[in-house]
Amino acid sequence: MFPFIKICGVQSQAEAKLCVSAGVTAVGCLVGLTHKAEDKVTPDVAAGIFASLPKEVLSVLVTHLTEVDDLVEYANLTKPRAIQVHGDASLQTVERLASRLPNVVLIKAVHVLDQGAVEVAREWDNAPISAILLDSRTADRLGGTGQTHDWGISAAIVRASKHPVILAGGLSPANVGDAIRAVCPKGVDTNSGVEVVGGAKDPLKVRAFVQTARDEFARCDSVGDVCQPPNTAK
Repeated sequence: MFPFIKICGVQSQAEAKLCVSAGVTAVGCLVGLTHKAEDKVTPDVAAGIFASLPKEVLSVLVTHLTEVDDLVEYANLTKPRAIQVHGDASLQTVERLASRLPNVVLIKAVHVLDQGAVEVAREWDNAPISAILLDSRTADRLGGTGQTHDWGISAAIVRASKHPVILAGGLSPANVGDAIRAVCPKGVDTNSGVEVVGGAKDPLKVRAFVQTARDEFARCDSVGDVCQPPNTAK
């Protein structure tokens, strides 16, 4: 899937259809949260959304849970092709999760708070993950903050990490082109940047985000495939 362009916080099959028609390569649903998010959904809703997606679009379970049994339970309930592990999940947790769900893509979120994020990302170099996702964080939100972080640090992580890097955090149609040029990630991810007040996805913003990202990725050669589990990735 080239390039990797994800819309997160999708709340209905109608929103998923909008994202697919706009040309996304991945759709994320927020299930099992410990922090604030207006667009979380139940496992049943997420399962319906994931089942409605065409095979070329990656379904991503985005969760804050950190216990392996909980993660496996929610994966069994929602049947995603990928799990975006947020929160403070340990390397041991991710290794056990990969062992129990060998056919599921694992994406590890790393919050870019300061220069120390470079070393945090490097700690995952040998982990059984398919990508690192760089995001912003606030006291009450692990994602969907609407805030950008220091793209200079993100660019340093892209250069240092052995894994493909997906950039998130405050991205919108207005800045995603600049972000791709500054960071050279292998994918981008947005949530609140394509929403209207209240949390619904805005069709015009979704289409503009995807098209701008696609146009910018077409001008660079940094795009890689992060949509396969580690043992099958090319």
